[in-house]
Amino acid sequence: MLPLIDDRAELLGSLRAFSRLLTSAGHESADCRELLARGLCFAAYQHDEQQRFAPSRFIGYRGNSPSLHRQAGARPHGGKTNAAISKTLGSEPVPGYYESQYVEYCRRLGVLPAAVFGGKRKYWPLVVDLRMPVSSSSS
Repeated sequence: MLPLIDDRAELLGSLRAFSRLLTSAGHESADCRELLARGLCFAAYQHDEQQRFAPSRFIGYRGNSPSLHRQAGARPHGGKTNAAISKTLGSEPVPGYYESQYVEYCRRLGVLPAAVFGGKRKYWPLVVDLRMPVSSSSS
């Protein structure tokens, strides 16, 4: 099983990895797009003057990659990652607030968001600069 994030530096490292992989060529981008489409909880952040989103099932694990998601022993679990992200940020995700921006972001990427039954997607608003280095002491 992949280890959960423990601090803000690990969260931002995972966020950077997802952002990079989402726009890469090949199967990793397709895997990230699928995670984006099926997600229920997301980090909502600005990058290059654009609202972006990253699913908790990816960014809540340290050292994650799409290939690790497919491995038998590394099944991602949103409940565990949500708890780790909430603990790291000191806040719970907000239901629905970024929904229209999430749908628009998916549209720009050619991603069709999955239908949500019995609830709303949730979002942690983050203020980050993915271009800046992050140290473990910034948690």
